[in-house]
Amino acid sequence: MGGRYVPVAKDDYIMADQMYVHYQIPHEKKHPYPIIMIHGGGQTANNFESTPDGREGWANNFLRAGFAVILSTNPAERARPIT
Repeated sequence: MGGRYVPVAKDDYIMADQMYVHYQIPHEKKHPYPIIMIHGGGQTANNFESTPDGREGWANNFLRAGFAVILSTNPAERARPIT
């Protein structure tokens, strides 16, 4: 979301200052307002998707409970690229 291209070499650019946003809506939405998860302490939104040992993160718990979930990563924290 957002961002700008920054030159790094002749005819070579990278995207900077973009924001990672992940929005999920459950099949059976039970609540009118989404849960918005904002990380802190140098972390990223990935912390809400899964744990370091591979278990589900908080986002899945709220999705199962019928909430839409929005995860975001501060542009300064460098979320992992989607490949």
